[in-house]
Amino acid sequence: MLRRSCIFVCIVAFFGCSASASARTFATSLVTAKAPRGTLGQDAGIDVAGGRYVRMTASGAIALAAYGVCPHSVGPNGCAAAIAFGREAPNAPAGALVVAFVDASKHQVTSWAMVGDAAFVVIPARATRMILRINGATGREHGRFRVAADAVMAATNSTGVGVSAAGVHRFVSQRQVATSAAFTRAAAQHLLRRFGFSDTPANVSSVYLQGPSVWLAAQLNPASIEDSALSNYEQAMPEYTGTPSDDNVPTTVERRIVQREISSNRQLLEKVTLHWLEHFSVSEDKVNDIGAMAHYEDTVRADALGNFAQLVTDVSKEPAMLYWLDNNYNNGSNPSGTPPNQNFGRELMQIYTIGETQLNQDGSVATDANGNPIPNYGQPDVDAMALALTGFQVYTPDPEPTGVDPRSTDVVSFNPNAHATGPFTIVNTQIIDPGDATIVDKCVSMLAHLPTTAPFQVTELLQRFVTEDPSPGYISRMSAVWTANEDSPNQIGNVIAAMATDPEFYTSQHSMVKEPIEIAADSIRALGGATANPVTSSVPNPLDQILSDDGSMAESHYFPPSVFSFYRPGQKESLITNSELLSRWSDNVNVSNAAQVTSTCSTCGINLSLANLAPMTPSGVTQYLLDALVDGGSPELQSLVQNYLTGNPKGYSGAIWLVLSSPEYEVN
Repeated sequence: MLRRSCIFVCIVAFFGCSASASARTFATSLVTAKAPRGTLGQDAGIDVAGGRYVRMTASGAIALAAYGVCPHSVGPNGCAAAIAFGREAPNAPAGALVVAFVDASKHQVTSWAMVGDAAFVVIPARATRMILRINGATGREHGRFRVAADAVMAATNSTGVGVSAAGVHRFVSQRQVATSAAFTRAAAQHLLRRFGFSDTPANVSSVYLQGPSVWLAAQLNPASIEDSALSNYEQAMPEYTGTPSDDNVPTTVERRIVQREISSNRQLLEKVTLHWLEHFSVSEDKVNDIGAMAHYEDTVRADALGNFAQLVTDVSKEPAMLYWLDNNYNNGSNPSGTPPNQNFGRELMQIYTIGETQLNQDGSVATDANGNPIPNYGQPDVDAMALALTGFQVYTPDPEPTGVDPRSTDVVSFNPNAHATGPFTIVNTQIIDPGDATIVDKCVSMLAHLPTTAPFQVTELLQRFVTEDPSPGYISRMSAVWTANEDSPNQIGNVIAAMATDPEFYTSQHSMVKEPIEIAADSIRALGGATANPVTSSVPNPLDQILSDDGSMAESHYFPPSVFSFYRPGQKESLITNSELLSRWSDNVNVSNAAQVTSTCSTCGINLSLANLAPMTPSGVTQYLLDALVDGGSPELQSLVQNYLTGNPKGYSGAIWLVLSSPEYEVN
């Protein structure tokens, strides 16, 4: 029998005192409760009918003696050490937060179980409501707690929600946008999110009024965009000095890309650069040369909107790539006795250009007469490619000179004596060996012009910028643009333009999970942070916390875990594991606490410039934040934030955190 009493319980939720949700939606509740010592506490909870799991964070006077000590006053991100799917704790200590599930008749379907300050709890069958309470050793509850909980509901199709052993397999909002020829303000927001890192409501309105073609035309020609002010927000490239301060060089270099993504006016260039950095995945963990990594990033950015074959050729000769895939000092002079390393030769075909299996122009797998997939290459092709790419060497002075740009110290040269002698037959094509470094150009050009390359590349581009499940028609149209521009110096830019102006682009709103890098950058830009975080003597390393947060969310730019980067194409949901959800919420705390509504903080590493909120009513603040972050948001989220601000008129940081931690923000 669940106890009830008149002890005050305040539940700020979607509908009065509880949260409810229909199938294929998300329900979010903010629950606070208090019960003086020596009195019976009242149960509080949220509706979970039809749900798969509940994710929640709590703060307050919560004892966790059995599961590690968490502080009595924790932020909305909770205590990461306490995460679990659920804990059976029938004898939970006094003061612990415990939950149980009940059915439609209010009968318990689970026993009381203790959860931590942060938990991920699977919803059992027949459960319609999750009850939360503060436990007491003698049945008398005491303490105070605050819970933010999302009940993630069941779905009925492949774009819904599901749970696997590895965590969340699908985590996609079901909000859909009808196909429309009209360019709406929501469409402008969608364009700026997918092909940039969001923008302020004022800049969204400007793009909406001008139309998408004006913004696209400018962004596709980044050199035409005034961006000199970026030097105020991006730290200067550090130089090695031969002193202990050199220990700061790697993190300074890494911060620069975060600062560019947030503060550069060349947003499309930065977003496409991110795509290629993840496509041609290289990690500092193995490269161990921050100057080579920075040079690699610069090369990718310079070619990001250019010709694909040129991009691949330039990347192939980069010191970082030679280190990463073992092509540095790869000797082909005695292939029968000492075969060269095949790592780069294989990945050049498998991941970077053509893929393992031949594709039709609509992205479908090409098959032989027996219905078997046709491979693009075999082991003899890998052997031949490895031989063709031998002879490259990176020269690095030892010790490295001081007072110079670290990007300038590594020099790549070609040693004919370490190069295998051609010709080479690769993918049924004979490549004449010039005996010099241009052998890379020849190999790459052959791969770039194969018919299967277009659908392989455009499918991945669509999965990055539009939808993880692009239609055959969309792929086919983009493949045609790719092929028609194979020799164009602006091939990639022309394909991006076609993607962004295709009717299917605007039907993909709110259909993909944000990457961790987008979680942070989008929120800061949307809330006025692009020009609020300059490099100053008091804050020489702006946005340093974001660099750290990207790492905690397992997506540091320079540290992808494998050649497949942070996730495989089409599997962005794999980025959201149980623990990574908490990391996202923790990042949201750091961002939301940076809200400045009077003047920016001269000593803070993150600033959100929101002075315009100061004179607004709670309703106005709600509308502004939801417009900036989630295209206006659902009625349920509007109600949640509105109710919170009504009770906390100056609670800007809390309101921002609620929006950033909602599933609506986590989808792009």
